[in-house]
Amino acid sequence: MYICREEYQNDIRRVLPNIKNLEQLKGKSVLITGVSGMIGSFLADLLMYLNINSDYGVDIWALGRDEHALRKRFASYEDNKNWHMLIQDVTKPMSCDMHVDYIIHAAGDGYPEAF
Repeated sequence: MYICREEYQNDIRRVLPNIKNLEQLKGKSVLITGVSGMIGSFLADLLMYLNINSDYGVDIWALGRDEHALRKRFASYEDNKNWHMLIQDVTKPMSCDMHVDYIIHAAGDGYPEAF
């Protein structure tokens, strides 16, 4: 997947020094809505990069509405203990029991004319 590509990893490594207090995420849990979009997927990859390369132990709850798209995009994380997929429309009430420390709302209307 994307995170396996050296160019993409270089992008992640370029961003990491610019994120303040990143170490505060160690051992925390993060819910990312809109995880299949450009911003949400980059954030998920960044956190997984930290988990894989720096043992951050961040539990990532990846929320998206298209299960096939999520499984395809994030196939390389499927067996990772810190990766949790939630198939859910962000406009509907959530019905799962979980604890999250941070919520990153990256879901939005992907239809450019709507802007």
